[in-house]
Amino acid sequence: MKYKTITKCRICGGGDLKHVIDLGEQPLANNLLSNPEEQVDLYPLVLMQCQACSLLQLTAVVNPEEMFTNYPFRSGISQFWQEHCKKLAGDTAINGGKMVDIGSNDGTLLECYKKYGMEVLGVDPSNLANESNTKRLQTLKDYWSTEIADKYGFWDIITALNVMAHTDNLDEFAQAVNIGLKPNGKCIIEVPYAANMIKNLQFDAIYHEHLSYFTVEPLRELSAKWGLFIAEIEMVETHGGSLRIILTKTPPCPLEKVVFIAPEINSNDLSNLESRIKDHYEQLITVLQELSPFASLLYCGYGASAKAATFFNSKQCPDELKQGLKFIVDDNADKQHRYISGVNSKIHSIDIFAKQPEWMPIVIFSWNIAESLVKKLREDLGYKNPIIYKGENGDWIVKQ
Repeated sequence: MKYKTITKCRICGGGDLKHVIDLGEQPLANNLLSNPEEQVDLYPLVLMQCQACSLLQLTAVVNPEEMFTNYPFRSGISQFWQEHCKKLAGDTAINGGKMVDIGSNDGTLLECYKKYGMEVLGVDPSNLANESNTKRLQTLKDYWSTEIADKYGFWDIITALNVMAHTDNLDEFAQAVNIGLKPNGKCIIEVPYAANMIKNLQFDAIYHEHLSYFTVEPLRELSAKWGLFIAEIEMVETHGGSLRIILTKTPPCPLEKVVFIAPEINSNDLSNLESRIKDHYEQLITVLQELSPFASLLYCGYGASAKAATFFNSKQCPDELKQGLKFIVDDNADKQHRYISGVNSKIHSIDIFAKQPEWMPIVIFSWNIAESLVKKLREDLGYKNPIIYKGENGDWIVKQ
């Protein structure tokens, strides 16, 4: 199976799915190439919304073996993410307790909890599970399941940061949490907030690994179905604005404590998404032309992320933006000297910026950590090039 097509909501089972956006046939976002001429499979990247529970989900589910066998993303590369994990562990760790991290990647979060005296276990299906085990962080190279919860639970803390979006069978995910969680335990979930994604034109966060895009209500419905309660909800800064939801097996007391005042998805933003995306690309072209002494579109990129892959491979992306990209930089050594599928520009280390003229703009595609990257470029490395990145409402921010 290369992929299967989904015709019902994976949370409520409803069949009334409304079309939101078609970003075209695209390669897998994290499928980096040794040669830009390599042939790759393309898959539909179409977003729908359930009219019953409001969940946003893709129509296509790609075989996970295609996406996670050789996974290049390492969470520990980001200093911002390291600090995020340290704070979460510091706020929630229980000395002498047990925790499991679902989708543990390279073990960054496991290390933080282990330092607070917790017995830790990671679950991750990718090649990075082997890396975690070499750090003496016990990690199962597998997908989270009821079998794992049965065999290894009970846990005081279950964490699932930016992993629910990758999960096709959300019912089994929630059921396994219910099985594995101690009666007084907490499950800490973080998901990118879909309302922010639509409002701020973060459409490049849509790719095949991310099967679902959440607001509060679908998560509330899923939790209730499997005997879990939302005890706390808050916004955190990761991934352009994420929901942190703490689930328990007992209702919060008082119930009035659980409030979350934030806009849900604006229907006008959804209906106008196609035209807003096209305008977004055209605005970047205008910005680049205004910055160039030759009115050209020549520029370089920072962040060979999945977001960059969606940005360039979307059918809405003008050809001149692809052609104008001179190269792209990434701090992950495993990505360097390779190519994003569908993009002919090579991935380099950050040292190459020093060889560019000062007028050459740098576009940050990892906009979720843009501020830390701007600081690195300006204060740590002293680069004076104009820096461009996506901000509120999808507007392009220019740092001269």
